[in-house]
Order: sequence, then structure tokens, then C-alpha cells
Amino acid sequence: MRNKTETEKTAHIHDLQVHQLELEMQNHELLLTREAAQEAEQKYLELYDQAPIGFLTLSGECQIHKLNIEASHLLGKERSDLIKSDLRFFIQESDRNTFTDFMQRVISGAGIETCEVILTGNNQAPKSVFVKGKVSDDGKECLITMADITA
Repeated sequence: MRNKTETEKTAHIHDLQVHQLELEMQNHELLLTREAAQEAEQKYLELYDQAPIGFLTLSGECQIHKLNIEASHLLGKERSDLIKSDLRFFIQESDRNTFTDFMQRVISGAGIETCEVILTGNNQAPKSVFVKGKVSDDGKECLITMADITA
């Protein structure tokens, strides 16, 4: 009877060693996948920041959550100073209703919406911008692009 117990122990040890190797291989694969995901995210961030148009992510109340470098240039302030700002503050007063209507259409999720407004504020020359937007897939944010059409 003792031989069978030793045989069972040996079999269990072998099974555990096999499982350990499988876990080590899975862990290695996960590390490689994580590295690839980080590289892809870095490329995305580089493209996002270097895009020639402004990208913004807004709340439904027009509060800026994220923006790229071009958007900060269009708004005339440092990116860090714009986070949590209300985008409507930078829109010429006579165009704010146009922008509010645009945002309501975007929030309704009907599809991609557009408008043209003039950006002012921060002691910079007014800029005409073409604005395009849609609600995010989860419906919690608005994804906005702005292109300078002043010229």
C-alpha cells in the first residue's frame, strides 16, 4: 500500500510541475501582450498629440476631460489649465447658442454632428473653427474635433 501512496505523490508532484510550467508560459505570454499594448498606446498617444486638428473629450455639460496639443493651441492655453474648463467659455458669445444646439444633437446620439463657431478668449485673435462631434460608444462623453478655418 505504501508504494501506491508514493506513486500517487510522485504523480501529483509531476502534475504540479506541469501546471507550474503552464502558468509560467501563460505569464510570459501576458507580459508580451502587455508590452505590445503599451507600445500601441504610446503610438496612439503620439498620433493623438501630433494631429493637425484639435481633439477634445467633453462631458455632456461641455467640461473638457481630455484634449490634444492642437486643441490647446486653438484655445490659447496650456493643456493642464484647460482640463475641467467649460468649452463654451472660449466660444464667442453670439455663437454659444449654436454650440449649445450642436452639443444637444451630439448628446442625443443621432450620429456625427457639425457646426461652425468662433473661438475667442485668453486675449487671442478670434478663430473660426469647424467643429465635428459624436457621443462616445458608452454614451458618457462627447468626442469633438476642431479645425481652424479662419483662413
